Amino acid sequence: MATDVKIARLPAQARTVFGKKLRALRRQGTIPARISQKRGLDIFVELDDKLFRAAYQKVGSFGLLVISLGDQSLPVMLQNVQRHPITSQFLHVDLLAVDLTQLILAEVNVALAGESPAERAGVGFVLRQTGTLMLRGLPEALPRVLEGQLSSLEAVGDRILAGDLVLPAGVELVSDPDTVLAAVMWQGVAEQPLIDKEEGPTSLGQAPPSQH
Repeated sequence: MATDVKIARLPAQARTVFGKKLRALRRQGTIPARISQKRGLDIFVELDDKLFRAAYQKVGSFGLLVISLGDQSLPVMLQNVQRHPITSQFLHVDLLAVDLTQLILAEVNVALAGESPAERAGVGFVLRQTGTLMLRGLPEALPRVLEGQLSSLEAVGDRILAGDLVLPAGVELVSDPDTVLAAVMWQGVAEQPLIDKEEGPTSLGQAPPSQH
């Protein structure tokens, strides 16, 4: 199952401020941004902090934005969002212009919902592994999130693989379909100590070597 792609429209203005002057720009509630193009020069723009924050909450890290710049409408995808480590203020945004008629690669988050019957019964615990997958598709077809259900994990050894997830029409899985997203492990593995004080390091699930 996939969460439908989210699209947000966002106005922008051409940016003429660079370097140290960007601090004053941010204090005014404006985020400096750059739009990279496969053909042509980069476009430097300013984004309203409040409007970008609302759009970011809607589309997430992998959604599609349509930037309104003068009489232009530029479909873009987020490449990188820089935030202040303490205040979480948006510092800079890198965007990539995309052609809505051309296939692109995108890394999409995986969300596993529900509860594993094996974990509920106490016979094992769910070990989550890969959290993102690479997909190929048209920008407007790529989902924001791929969803899986932990309810399929009923016994120790059960797994959810990348190839088990349902993709939207026209979207292709680029990651290895055998990539493990989650698996049920024997409860004893979680309880097995990694290091025995007397015997030294031991492997998970294995007894220390005999002294005889």
